[in-house]
Amino acid sequence: MKSIKIKNLRSLKDTKEVEIKPITVLLGQNSSGKSTFLRTFPLLKQSADSRTIAPILWYGHLVDFGGFPDAVNRELKGNPIGFEFRLEINFRDPSIRFFNRRNKWLKNLDKIDTNVCFEVEQTKKEEVSRLSKIVLLFFGHKVSINLKTNGEIDTLFINQSDHSELGKHIKMEQQFGLLPNLFATTTSGKGVRAFRVSHNYDKDESPLYKKLFHKVQEIAHRNTGKQNIIEIIDEIKFGDDQEILNGIASVPYKGKTWKNKIEKWNLDDADFKDLRDLIVVNVFPIIYESVQDYLVRLARNISYIAPIRASAERYYRLQGLAVDEVDSTGKNLAMFLRNLSTNETKRFRTWMEDNFGYTPEIKSESGHISLKLRDSNLNESFNLADMGFGFSQLLPIVTQLWYRVSSPSPRNRLHPYYRLIPMILAIEQPELHLHPSFQSKIADVLCSVLEIAKISKIDLRLIIETHSEVIINRLGSLIYEKKLKKEDVSIIIFNQNRDELKSELQISNYDEEGFLENWPLGFFNYES
Repeated sequence: MKSIKIKNLRSLKDTKEVEIKPITVLLGQNSSGKSTFLRTFPLLKQSADSRTIAPILWYGHLVDFGGFPDAVNRELKGNPIGFEFRLEINFRDPSIRFFNRRNKWLKNLDKIDTNVCFEVEQTKKEEVSRLSKIVLLFFGHKVSINLKTNGEIDTLFINQSDHSELGKHIKMEQQFGLLPNLFATTTSGKGVRAFRVSHNYDKDESPLYKKLFHKVQEIAHRNTGKQNIIEIIDEIKFGDDQEILNGIASVPYKGKTWKNKIEKWNLDDADFKDLRDLIVVNVFPIIYESVQDYLVRLARNISYIAPIRASAERYYRLQGLAVDEVDSTGKNLAMFLRNLSTNETKRFRTWMEDNFGYTPEIKSESGHISLKLRDSNLNESFNLADMGFGFSQLLPIVTQLWYRVSSPSPRNRLHPYYRLIPMILAIEQPELHLHPSFQSKIADVLCSVLEIAKISKIDLRLIIETHSEVIINRLGSLIYEKKLKKEDVSIIIFNQNRDELKSELQISNYDEEGFLENWPLGFFNYES
């Protein structure tokens, strides 16, 4: 994922395109929209994790947006909420390759850059929100689908041309969050059937393919044999308009009628545009399923740490549960640390000692466990409940950061191609209850885990919402010290326009010396 754009979600009327860098820091006054922006990521995760009848699960186990009427911008009630993503989908990923392996137009592609936008709305008569629009851009082509209230396709536009009659051959069904499953209908002696594009079905039965077949036959000659038509279609190279036109011109078929017609074509020729659109609509379901699969796995690869984390307890009841991730409030931290392997525990203790001078210890007794920290200087252990509130707030964050990039065992890493999907950690106010010296250490830890991720070839994105001037200054120092690249960090400043009930975003980046550019004067100042 390269960027995200959000429209009409609470105060975020239109964020424009926001690039998500390895470290993306969100700043702004209270109620300026930065928390809404950050919580969009766990919102996507809880939506993708659950079987739903709606694209977005507004209330779930991670965040609570209420419902669509609560989430939509107050001035824009009746308008949809929109999410747009700019993605780079790697076709080396075998699960993506599965979708396109039978398509000769796509089989030689390594990756594609695509934009996907979907809009969600809910009328007063509807109990849950629904998908109202999907727009997919790839290779310069635009496919735009508007959906009826019953989920059927209302209009289908391909490159600004109305092809709604083709929409009746495409069905959509919401089964999990985010994008619905797409089905291409086929017709046979058994009647109309619908198949996922990733499933095997005879393309000769597909009305979409038949439309393309008849268009090519019309251009070549109505008496052209079926096998020749199929070979022409298979030989056309897919890409942007110019690549498709060049591909058509280079088709080896030597029929005179075909050659005489296509040699006169240019990008504005009506017959070329018709043929191009029919090619695009046949490729679209394959690209769509690739995007759908990518978005679900991206959402499930998000971790979230909430701003109010659980207080440390003196003892925790021992449970026989397998815990593979620190939850958003850190309530399961003790059980999580207890479940680490011997090797993981050793490496985590070493990392904690190097960065903070403390090492965690888990003690079991009479069906209960206690979480302690050993002070390396005093060589003595203290129960976390006795060490001040700040430590209980810090430990879930640093544990999650380390584990996501340092341990080989998380569930999402069992797939050998997990590195092709970004790993996103969204953290709210990591500096809460911490002395400035420890706030500075958080910036050091962010830099440390980013370096570990790069060595491990993990596409790590850290999204941090903070009020800490110390963290901002320390990131600049790390850039000056050449421990962090300026290209890896972005500061997004949220300003609340209270007259228009919207947030305005301003981007500030560091220069080579670690100084912030385009920085609002007096941002951290206060009036007495």
